[in-house]
Amino acid sequence: MPVAALRAHASLSASGGPTPRTRRTCRGVGSPDVCGARQDRVVRTELTVDARLDLDGVLDFVRVRAIPGIEEVGERHYRRALRIDGVEVIAGVEVIPEVEVVDRPRPADDTRAASRRIVVISNTDDPVLHAEIERRVRRLFDLDAPADEIDGVLSREPALAPLVAARPGIRIPGSLDAEEMLVRAIVGQQISVVAAQGHLREIAASGSALARPDGAITRLFPTARELLAGGAELLRGPESRRATLRGAAAAIDSGGLRLTLDVPADPAGLRAQLIALRGIGPWTADYLALRIHGSPDIALPGDSAVRLGLRRLGAEQWDPAAVLRFAEAFRPWRSYLMQHLWARAAAV
Repeated sequence: MPVAALRAHASLSASGGPTPRTRRTCRGVGSPDVCGARQDRVVRTELTVDARLDLDGVLDFVRVRAIPGIEEVGERHYRRALRIDGVEVIAGVEVIPEVEVVDRPRPADDTRAASRRIVVISNTDDPVLHAEIERRVRRLFDLDAPADEIDGVLSREPALAPLVAARPGIRIPGSLDAEEMLVRAIVGQQISVVAAQGHLREIAASGSALARPDGAITRLFPTARELLAGGAELLRGPESRRATLRGAAAAIDSGGLRLTLDVPADPAGLRAQLIALRGIGPWTADYLALRIHGSPDIALPGDSAVRLGLRRLGAEQWDPAAVLRFAEAFRPWRSYLMQHLWARAAAV
């Protein structure tokens, strides 16, 4: 959602409309405040979430894909530079490990047995911009999908039940920037995560330096225009991959491709538009729907790791057609099946 639209929403909220449910918001400039933390133009908003969500799994996912200089990931926190509607910000999140047992009344439709907290952090004094960061963090951690319902559907399959029991509340790791996610997907086509990270670190050098660096965070991920100005040429490997990156960057820079974190009004149309770009096929388009928009019902039958995961579960056939047949029983939550199969494939 553009920040301008969020400002309109904020006006509605101020006049009595709904606002996101949070615990508390703290602001300070260079001194301790009521939240008990030293502040330096920092806003911290606490969200209360279901303790059963696999938030640590999302942090692990982000950690192995972090780009030095742009992102910083610790055991319990994630920070990074972002450009939102032309404004440079440092956005972050801290996952509080302590679980709070519910000992007070809850609404009838709230069946959570326990909760934990996520702290959304930004260096902006603009409440609307901070609200946009909070919205993106919710997408990154997939906070709004019904964990119990999803786990219940997946657990009906005996071969999957142990995986669900081992990682209840598995999440779809999202993205804080849609255009960046397209670049990551292109760079990561048919290579390992480690190899992709090496390429992304080189491409990242073409991004703008932050006007106000913050510790290890010193630059922004390159824009489409910066990629066209030479950043794409930093990508090692086949020329075809550089051409794909240039083509995607040109489509974004020209306005022909509009890619945002908002769920598109016409998902099939966006998918077709992506596939029409040179070097982008169905796998990449579907993977982007999963990562950018949190689409819950994506199956990736041609994905080699998905098929390996099925094979390790004892499936005798694991060709793409067999993957689709197996996945059919898990609608409308096939994306979460993909997460479990990827995890099974990666297990030693």
